[in-house]
Amino acid sequence: MSLLDQNWGAGGAADDEAQDDTQQGRQITTSRDGTLMLIECAPQMFEPLANQMKQDSVIDDDDEDAQLTTGFQLVMRACQRFYQSKIISNDKDLSGIILYGTENSLNAFDFKHIYILHELAQPSAERIIQLENLSEQSRYKSKYDELFGSTQATGYSLNEALWTCSNLFSNSPQRLTIKRIFIFTCNDQPHASNLTLERQAKQRAKDLNDVGIELEVFPILTQTIMRFDFKKFFQDVLMLSDEDLDIRNNQEPTGRLNELLKLVYSKEHKKRAYCTVPFSLGKTADGTPLEFSVSVYNM
Repeated sequence: MSLLDQNWGAGGAADDEAQDDTQQGRQITTSRDGTLMLIECAPQMFEPLANQMKQDSVIDDDDEDAQLTTGFQLVMRACQRFYQSKIISNDKDLSGIILYGTENSLNAFDFKHIYILHELAQPSAERIIQLENLSEQSRYKSKYDELFGSTQATGYSLNEALWTCSNLFSNSPQRLTIKRIFIFTCNDQPHASNLTLERQAKQRAKDLNDVGIELEVFPILTQTIMRFDFKKFFQDVLMLSDEDLDIRNNQEPTGRLNELLKLVYSKEHKKRAYCTVPFSLGKTADGTPLEFSVSVYNM
């Protein structure tokens, strides 16, 4: 079974809100997840991938995937495959893409250098084709320049990018069981020269965690960025323990598309409840039934 054919949750044919299966006392609930891809567009994301990523960048026998030479192309193709997998396995889930560090801006707050490429919505063929064009070797850069501007900005705020993500979740017309933000970046300390912006971004990340929005970071290495140190900034953003920090810093980022997708899927899949099962402890002394629900996870 291929990555794209795997079912990462309950069946997509269920009703939009819930579907009850009374056989054997099971209650299967359709969960609708929301995932936002937050992608940095720093100039380094358009450099060739680092050698340690580049050596693994040939994807099986797919010539098109073998042409992914920059971090931006790699991430765009990963988002394309992610959308395709959602159509197959969980078409009720919502996904969106936000770019930060662009010259042009498009968002509800008029934040500079933040561009909402895709609002939270179910995946579509139109979106998939657009992502394909943004990763295809011969035309991706001209498409990027046309949509987002020919130069990449500096001095943008990760706090404002995270705020934009939070706003999209808040305005979603659908009730979301799980909310996630996947950050793709080559910059392990985005606000090294501005402590105010750094504090704001860390506080925003904490606020998101407090309301149940999960954050994950996928580092991209390039020819000028050979190492990604989570301790500098993202340890606080992700609230990593020292043990988790050591694990993250010792993991080799990959330029292999299938491996990147596996990482994305593992972070997306780990907390999806497959169903809930009613569990009864009998009755209390006054005859009141004592029952609660147990969630079942497909590990």
